[in-house]
Amino acid sequence: MLNSPDVCVCGCACSGNWVLLEGVDATITKTATIIPEIYDEEVHIFKPLQFQTQSVMKIATEPLNPSELPKMVEGLRKINKSYPLAITKVEESGEHAILGTGEIYLDSLMKVTKPPSTLY
Repeated sequence: MLNSPDVCVCGCACSGNWVLLEGVDATITKTATIIPEIYDEEVHIFKPLQFQTQSVMKIATEPLNPSELPKMVEGLRKINKSYPLAITKVEESGEHAILGTGEIYLDSLMKVTKPPSTLY
């Protein structure tokens, strides 16, 4: 289980709990229902998350060193997959932008992901 900066390993999680899994991000975008390979009970898949808010604040990012651009783009892909309300895109001008619901949301996102450089 993840409790802010502390991580504790748990062997089992009951229905209704949020669990962070490592190593499944290649096949999942934003949300998923994960079950064991062999499962005898009926499975109920969650509907995709729908939010009543829109991403209205934008920050632009660029790497300090241009050779680190592929690394930054991979980080932006991970942000887009992991944060339900975050949207990453490339603007017409070529700048990479992250859109979020507000200043605190974007600030938390940037502290957790720690990209090489961010221009506000």
